[in-house]
Amino acid sequence: MRLKGKEFVPQLKEAADSKETTSYSDSYSEENSSYIIPEPSLKLKFSDNDLIKGASVYTEVINSGREIVAELSLSLNDTKEIDVSLGDYYEIRGYFPNGKIVKAIEYVKEDRYYNVELPFIQIQNKQLAWQEFLGNFPILKKLAQTIDHDSSIWQRLWSYNKQQKQWQIVETEEWELTELTRDEKFIYYQLEILQGTNKLHFLQLGGKQITWRLISLPLSNKFKILITPVQNSHEYDNDIASVVKNDIKVSVISADPIHQKSEILLSYLRAGKIRGAKVIFEYICNKLQSLNNPLVAIFCSYYSLKIGDSQRFPELLQNFLNSMEWLPDIAIICGQQLRLNSNSDLERSRDLFLRASELGLPIYTQGMRLLFDSLKVFNYTNPEDEQVKKALEKIRPYAATVDWSKCLTTFYGISPEEPSYQPSKLKIGIPNYKREIFWLMGEDNKLSDDNEESLELLKETIQLGKGQFELIYYRDNNNLQEQITRRIPEIQVIELKPSTKELSSTIQEKLKKESQALIISGWEYVIEIDSLLKNTNKEWETGTLRKKSSCPLIFVLPDKIVPKVSNHAGYISNFAKKINFTADNIRKVA
Repeated sequence: MRLKGKEFVPQLKEAADSKETTSYSDSYSEENSSYIIPEPSLKLKFSDNDLIKGASVYTEVINSGREIVAELSLSLNDTKEIDVSLGDYYEIRGYFPNGKIVKAIEYVKEDRYYNVELPFIQIQNKQLAWQEFLGNFPILKKLAQTIDHDSSIWQRLWSYNKQQKQWQIVETEEWELTELTRDEKFIYYQLEILQGTNKLHFLQLGGKQITWRLISLPLSNKFKILITPVQNSHEYDNDIASVVKNDIKVSVISADPIHQKSEILLSYLRAGKIRGAKVIFEYICNKLQSLNNPLVAIFCSYYSLKIGDSQRFPELLQNFLNSMEWLPDIAIICGQQLRLNSNSDLERSRDLFLRASELGLPIYTQGMRLLFDSLKVFNYTNPEDEQVKKALEKIRPYAATVDWSKCLTTFYGISPEEPSYQPSKLKIGIPNYKREIFWLMGEDNKLSDDNEESLELLKETIQLGKGQFELIYYRDNNNLQEQITRRIPEIQVIELKPSTKELSSTIQEKLKKESQALIISGWEYVIEIDSLLKNTNKEWETGTLRKKSSCPLIFVLPDKIVPKVSNHAGYISNFAKKINFTADNIRKVA
């Protein structure tokens, strides 16, 4: 929101007068008479953060006349200098991809530079820092509101075989899951493709109550995947979604730092921030030739086509077209550039779109849109062209089910070759062929015999401890919390916030009367974990915890936190009841 009229200058002046700035006056002396007083300038930077490195944020510099005097892409680990006019007030705004805006105000009253530090946005979850930055987090709704605890979510992977011109299920030995985290609001994990990276891949998710859907994977071998409940019924931009119940939202970003930075452009576009996208686009384009990265070329080319510029990077794209002939998006971009050029070879453009239709499916939704629309144009121009007609018939079912609001090609489907373009074709449940699926939640993540015994011991301890304080902890090697809360429903889960400093006050604030036991999790996300462990140890030793909780407390401690307990919370380490769970359930495939 812009400040209006007479309110603008006084508010800027009041804020700016309270700030200290850096002067050049100390550098001047009579002996150094050649010193030149510089023009006034603003040195802009963001406050330090350890979570997001090298990302760029669209930034504006606005004068007291409400004019934008500078637009720039400001990197989170860089400083940029902007020349300004003497005697004016300036507001600096940073527009983050997730929609948050940060501001700083400066009054330029002398010929010198002014250090301006913009605050960095608060990150709620360290593990999901990039997801938060791009706008895929926070989550307002719990998974339990969408998915019943007795339900399940599975995933499997598909790749396109160019020689056989068909999609195939990828064996589990060729990919790996790590950092699997199940929370009441989300499921997060990292996926790494170990073999066959020069192929198109689609991720497929489904479950007992979850409609099967497919999401393309960008050009990378490592991905960060976030599954959340759909926040409202309008998130999926397609008529098919109106009949889907218990829907989930799947966000996929590459784990490659270069790719992550380029995905900022798509995030601005998705949010409708065209000015921001334009500035980020120019910033990326300046580095494109040196990066020589096909994914960055695709990002920038789709954007340039969107704004009507069909002449960007022709030589670079041609090189990728020859070296990555399996990639449909490059063929689509080159075909569209030719089609929009009045002096170009339309026959060559037609051939490129036909080629793209035989290479599987575009990675990006923009590619699917261009492919579908261009084939319709060629079909309208020459209805007798059987090759175009056949390609259009192949792509049309995808156009009926693709979610046009997503960056990556996303659609409901039984397989990449069978899109669910009608409500009757929507599929839920578990595949008949279960060998190559991985259970992200429920179903075949069953406990081993040893862990069944440990779970029974935990249940017995809770039963015996009803109405009285007892401290228990276990090492959470296998993401067992979901299994425990499902089997022992009277347990209440309290997730620690990153800013938590004292456990007793957190319990007092969140404890429900009907709870018979408390699980305390999220230790790994606490910023000052050492201090929290010391305070918790003291609170137990002095009896403060016992006063705040009249039921058993169960600490869920990840492996990396356990040594800290020994170092900073000796009383807990020595006297709390320990229950052992083995780590043999961390990856069970049916």
